[in-house]
Amino acid sequence: FPCTAKSSVCLPVSIPAETLVSVTSGRPVHPLNAVIGAQRRYGTARTTLADHRAVRAACGGTVNDVVLAVVTGGLRRWLMTRGEPLVEGATIRALVPVSVRTRGAGAPPASGNSISAYFVDLPVGEHDPLSRLAAISAAMTEHKAAGHAVGATTLIRLAGLAPPTLHSLGVRLA
Repeated sequence: FPCTAKSSVCLPVSIPAETLVSVTSGRPVHPLNAVIGAQRRYGTARTTLADHRAVRAACGGTVNDVVLAVVTGGLRRWLMTRGEPLVEGATIRALVPVSVRTRGAGAPPASGNSISAYFVDLPVGEHDPLSRLAAISAAMTEHKAAGHAVGATTLIRLAGLAPPTLHSLGVRLA
């Protein structure tokens, strides 16, 4: 890990500056940032791939974009039931896993995990589901084009950084 002369903090070269800024840009205050305890709950919902494909075909984006839009709508509804103020432009940052395997005709499947992730701001402040889908699709397209993925190896390397401040950032990142 290279170090700068002005800093004793050594960072892996492969961590893009945008990622570090994204992680360190402050922690929004909302119920998802509460201390983890015994009262944590989660819910599930069953959907069909055919339904997601139908929405994708009618509205654009990818099936994954549709899934993220549905999750964003669920988060929005949950926040509203808690009385949280949802102003236009309100977002929740999510670490979204993506496959980075190359897809080629006749190419043998890659062995091991080929997973990366993007930080995506889910537009929970947007009331219109189609606008949510369009915003998520645009963000994911931009991430893919810019190559802002955070690789699994990079996330693991973050845990090895010495200063406690960076450890807490890594925990927030995870």
